[in-house]
Amino acid sequence: MASAELVDGQLSAGVRSARASAVRCLKAMVVGGDGARTLALACSLQEEPGAALEAEWERCVKNLIDSEKPCLLLLRTDEHENIDGSRWLLVAWLPQSASEAERALYMRSRSLLADLVPQPYFLRELLASDKRGLSWSAACAAMAQTVGALRARSGEEDIVGEQVLRLQRQTCSGGHIEGPVTQSQSLAAFLGRLVKREDSCLRLVLSTQRAMGASSGFAPGEGGATGSQRAPPLLEAKVVESRTPRELAKAGLPSGACFFALCSRNPESSRDDLIFVHWCPDRVVGKDSSTRSFEDTRYAVLKGMVLQIVLAAFPHRPRVLQVDAREPEDITAGTNRAVEAADGTAPGIPAGAVGASEDRRPTKGYTDWPAEPVHKYNSVQQSRGSKHCCRHASILGATETPCASLAWRQQGAQHLWLLGALCQLFSHEPYKGHTGDWRLQDLRAGV
Repeated sequence: MASAELVDGQLSAGVRSARASAVRCLKAMVVGGDGARTLALACSLQEEPGAALEAEWERCVKNLIDSEKPCLLLLRTDEHENIDGSRWLLVAWLPQSASEAERALYMRSRSLLADLVPQPYFLRELLASDKRGLSWSAACAAMAQTVGALRARSGEEDIVGEQVLRLQRQTCSGGHIEGPVTQSQSLAAFLGRLVKREDSCLRLVLSTQRAMGASSGFAPGEGGATGSQRAPPLLEAKVVESRTPRELAKAGLPSGACFFALCSRNPESSRDDLIFVHWCPDRVVGKDSSTRSFEDTRYAVLKGMVLQIVLAAFPHRPRVLQVDAREPEDITAGTNRAVEAADGTAPGIPAGAVGASEDRRPTKGYTDWPAEPVHKYNSVQQSRGSKHCCRHASILGATETPCASLAWRQQGAQHLWLLGALCQLFSHEPYKGHTGDWRLQDLRAGV
């Protein structure tokens, strides 16, 4: 049957860089004839800063959907998650006015677009043939589904999918979770040491119980025991010698998915915070795609239950900072976002980023902020320097990571102002930066 055989490189690159480029939605269409059909990028729509997801959905439908021609849309539905490209909604628009062959072509080409998503277990899908199918309520119903793609790939029974969907609803509602996880005999002792601060960090892994034999270690698409005969995963703990998120990011992180529970003292208040990290690396060495998808899905679905097991060990519930990471630097950046979201200071903006106010920057804490003094500048000078000092990081030695401190950024801006002053003194010409002339009287005011 007819379907697209190739994927345009521009489309795949657009999906990978969608969040960094602030792209909200991508429209894909099939071009070419028999034997050379290619799924290509037709157009894309930039996200509207500060707009609600419902408004973004309606804007994408209005601007990208042609009532007569079928197409595929890939909508970014993530908001403040720190995993790049973590949540997507794939929309297959198959109008009744199109021919049956054309509709079948796009229906069978959906898998090529789905394979471009970096985190496939967070992918949702919506099929629509009329305007009612493109309503916001239909999109919400599609985004609430959890097991559609998983059940189609693994061939599991509907009862397994219903259990997973019920577990997700309990996780989102914050209620008590009862799921298929068996706690190891040593888990309680490890959690007790974490509560008493005898150990600062634990690595939590879900392993298959050996007592059930080889059939318990099933993978999607494999035969074996039925759902009632499979042993639930065993939750085990291992001590990690890390006291802060930065130390954890620099430690030897595993190549497979796991959880980290890091108990750290809040420097601004005398209470303990629990930093719960869901580690899902981008690449898993030595494992095929089906096994990796199964393990990643299991950790994603059971994340809420594992967190409840950890919290049950604390006599007084700590403040929970949840972090999703697939790269080591995501751990520190995600902790910054979680701290700011919990404190109510500009959620979603990394601490120390351009535009963050100085009084919101923690002096010393989980992410090991540098102790260098912060030079004060007026708002005009700060906007001129801090916007562009990261572009000259290779010259000034500053960092360009999202959680680079404001002190380093302002020191880089001071170096740029000094450079402008020297250029003017020796050449009798004003230094022209990215924003215009930086004259000597402005430089003296800042230095």
